[in-house]
Amino acid sequence: MTTPNDNIIDRDLITDRYIKELIEGMDEKSMVQYIYDHMEYVLESYTIDELIAEVEEYDQSLLETPTTE
Repeated sequence: MTTPNDNIIDRDLITDRYIKELIEGMDEKSMVQYIYDHMEYVLESYTIDELIAEVEEYDQSLLETPTTE
């Protein structure tokens, strides 16, 4: 289903411009925080098996239990 605005606005173009403008306005700290928050949001939807598989693919050592001395 199309809306009247679909004929006027190029959704991809406006999305691209908006994202670039947001990024341009971010400092490094806010960009890192945004990336962290987004990744946390995505990973929350993973099952534990999916999360383990993802971590194993990236760095197996992250699954090791730290030892205390």
